[in-house]
Amino acid sequence: MSARRSRPPRQARRAILIVCEGAETEPRYFKALTHRLGLAATVEVQIRGDTGYTDPAGLVRAATELKAARAREARASNVVAAFEEVWVVFDIEHPGNGRQRAIAPAVQTALNSACKPVLSRPSFEVWYLLHDRPTPPGVASSRDCTPHLRALIGDYDKHRAAASQAAEWALPRTQQALTHGHRQHVFSGPETSPAAHVPAAVGTAVHRLVQTLVDMSSDAAGKRTLGVEG
Repeated sequence: MSARRSRPPRQARRAILIVCEGAETEPRYFKALTHRLGLAATVEVQIRGDTGYTDPAGLVRAATELKAARAREARASNVVAAFEEVWVVFDIEHPGNGRQRAIAPAVQTALNSACKPVLSRPSFEVWYLLHDRPTPPGVASSRDCTPHLRALIGDYDKHRAAASQAAEWALPRTQQALTHGHRQHVFSGPETSPAAHVPAAVGTAVHRLVQTLVDMSSDAAGKRTLGVEG
């Protein structure tokens, strides 16, 4: 009887972490996007909207703690990879919400911890609006975005079903949104400065994360459903 052949050790997949402020809108969008891109076969994309934090400092703290815990797990395993990128997605929202002073320090803490902040002014909904137009309207809060999105999508709110519907509406328009996102003139300064990550006017950095996910995908058919070439 021949000796049983040993299997080669399983290679750990690449891994990234996306920490979101929202519990429904952002996570459902990124989950739908990564599924359409077929990333599960080659990249573990962990999407967390359940950290319990909604404030900028808390979200960054949660991201750094999850990053450190994953690094410890990776050191003890040959099938788990440390997060090679950690993204923190949150909103600036309207001037009266009290978080304005917390934004720049949270962004700097993220940068110091090798995390990538993804901010929207005023909110993530601006990313959806860029799927339809090159320049978002003058909105001061996520609530201001709602009538514009209802005109495009129909039902829109923060609940689960509407969040999924919004994501499905947006996905085939991804290339247009990326083009509009890259053309924004709302960031300035070197990558190490908060100004390079905090929109100075209505705008968003979500396109940076979406472009990264698209570039990680080797699923040509999935990309075509997004209108993305290659």
